[in-house]
Amino acid sequence: EEMEKMLRSILPEAEVAPEVVKALVESAKGNPLHLEETVRALLLRGRIFLKEGKWWVPSLGSEDLPDSLDAAERAVRGALPQRANSLLTRAAVIGPQVDPELLQEVMGQDEMEMLDLIDEARRARLLSVAESDLLAFPAAYARKHRLAASEEVERREIHARVGVVQEARHGGDVAHLADELAYHYGQAGNAARAAH
Repeated sequence: EEMEKMLRSILPEAEVAPEVVKALVESAKGNPLHLEETVRALLLRGRIFLKEGKWWVPSLGSEDLPDSLDAAERAVRGALPQRANSLLTRAAVIGPQVDPELLQEVMGQDEMEMLDLIDEARRARLLSVAESDLLAFPAAYARKHRLAASEEVERREIHARVGVVQEARHGGDVAHLADELAYHYGQAGNAARAAH
């Protein structure tokens, strides 16, 4: 019953047949995160859609219902364009809260394209705006899983780029960023830069 309430809170006033609600709830096996990620994947793939101001959930087949939280998260990643996945991986590597301008420079995107990417991630509820206009993942698990799904070599490259970008942004006046730079360069495997 709690999982059904959660589904109704995610999709208020949705047109959902009872057997579809049952299938969604059963596939999540009592895990609210699994249910949330399954709904997110269905939304991204257009299997749940907004019509005349109401959410519609048509009948779903077993191929629509991931059998684990990991499978649900893979379905979300698979439904996103590559550039959105790239944005989310870079945001996860940067930290729990992300300066959008730093993220833009790390990504190497122009401002308008970056705004489009951020809007896309926000609409999918994969990023939210936190205090001081910083971006954040809606829950710590989302960032953790995004990091776990990325390749180590990619994370190292991103950490190195964050260090270089931060130094360039602050014109070498980085004493106030010493801990952050040490962390990113350390994660990049650059012990010499991490020690400075």
